[in-house]
Amino acid sequence: IKDVSFRELVKVALRLNPDRIILGEVRGAEAFDLLRALNTWHSGSFTTIHANNPEDSLYALETLILMAESGMPLLAIKKLIARNINFILQIEKTFDSKLNVVTRKLSGLVFLKSSLSRDGEYRLEEVN
Repeated sequence: IKDVSFRELVKVALRLNPDRIILGEVRGAEAFDLLRALNTWHSGSFTTIHANNPEDSLYALETLILMAESGMPLLAIKKLIARNINFILQIEKTFDSKLNVVTRKLSGLVFLKSSLSRDGEYRLEEVN
């Protein structure tokens, strides 16, 4: 049995021309392929990423894309992220004494503007 990487699965899925792509979690170079897919009319796609807050999730995504050795400069990656990600939901989980998830609740919603600020930073709009 041959191991199939998440990245290969994303590429195969793109060849099938789906309306959207749903990934459980990005942890590696597949983040670059997902971002490319979002840039080619696969809107409505989503994934999860682990971070302390919505802003940190963007930096985590940048790091994963840089790890993919795409050769893209950081500013180009940031522009691609800003243009293709519309919002970030932050989910908070609570656990019982046996570390079973007891509840999940929405603890943050942030909209991402489609352009960067003059100094190249993301423009986030928090929804209360």
